[in-house]
Amino acid sequence: MSSTDQSDGLTEIVRDSRLPATFRCDGQQSYTIHSRPTVHWSRPNQEVWKHERDLVRGGFGLVELQSIETEPGRIQYRAVKSIDIADHQSKTKRSLYMRELEALVKFSHEKYDGFFIKFKGWYDSPGHIHIAMEYCELGDLQNYLYNSPNQRLPEGEIQEIAHQVLAALSQMHDEGFAHRDLKPAVGVHRPRNDIEPRSDIQTQNILIKSHPPKQWWVKVCDLGLSKRIGTITGTSSVAGTEAFMAPEMLNFNGDPKAANPYLSDMWSFGETISRALTGRPTFDSFAVLGKYCSGQTGFPTSALQHVKVSEDGIEFLGLVMLFDPRKRLNALNAKKHRWMGEKEQHVIRITQNSKDTGKW
Repeated sequence: MSSTDQSDGLTEIVRDSRLPATFRCDGQQSYTIHSRPTVHWSRPNQEVWKHERDLVRGGFGLVELQSIETEPGRIQYRAVKSIDIADHQSKTKRSLYMRELEALVKFSHEKYDGFFIKFKGWYDSPGHIHIAMEYCELGDLQNYLYNSPNQRLPEGEIQEIAHQVLAALSQMHDEGFAHRDLKPAVGVHRPRNDIEPRSDIQTQNILIKSHPPKQWWVKVCDLGLSKRIGTITGTSSVAGTEAFMAPEMLNFNGDPKAANPYLSDMWSFGETISRALTGRPTFDSFAVLGKYCSGQTGFPTSALQHVKVSEDGIEFLGLVMLFDPRKRLNALNAKKHRWMGEKEQHVIRITQNSKDTGKW
């Protein structure tokens, strides 16, 4: 257990989700052990989680896969995100994990089931915070797209994905949270132009629970940059991944720190959907984006037309990616657009028909 109390400043409900933890290493194999109270003396009061492998490594730390044998022959998995938090680091960086924990606890409530990755508790060790979460063995949307023909999917499939992601965003916005870093995932790669991200940090923001030949079911995750608007101080800095950030966050029109974070989320959502449809960025460069924001050119539709996206789909993307955020569709109005169709019960149906046992 860490000698430093990392729970300072956390809300009571977040402190209650803290898992007592000790650590053991047998040669090359490491374990995390949680002691839990039990009303039955014959039942074990310890959970011993074995480190399997690293899933993602980046500037924040790493995400690793852990397993536990719940009964003979039955293995359960979880993903554990470890964030580097040294004692000497600033309160601003420490606020990142506090913000993420608050959002994870909030959106792991039963009424959000089916839309967000489930939070399973947190623990600490010297210099680190560890966040245990549901593991999705099918990976993230970006990796799925990368391995798809032309790195894109048919419009009908993207509509299913778009509806589910938009439903999650709408719930966040209704509760006063903005995601601030929505994207399919950004991994280690060479930038193709001046609008591609230049980062070795790999995050997984849209994870896959099921895909064809089954129904599409995705969940939103990585709430580390999410923000409860108006309640957290010291978090007004510009955050996100450059290639998915709205133009107002990139100094194209106004002060980024004064931008509406909900409407900035909608641009990121539109960019995510546009790339999934075409296999390429919506804007070829910052220069092209600048011309769009200054009114010199219209919203680029040639790539969407080339892959035969419907007129409704093109209109939808143009409305959620208007350069003037005041005219951009918010989440509520986007859900009412024709391109979203009559899919209001889609995620509810998947959730009701699925047994989410956590064995992934």
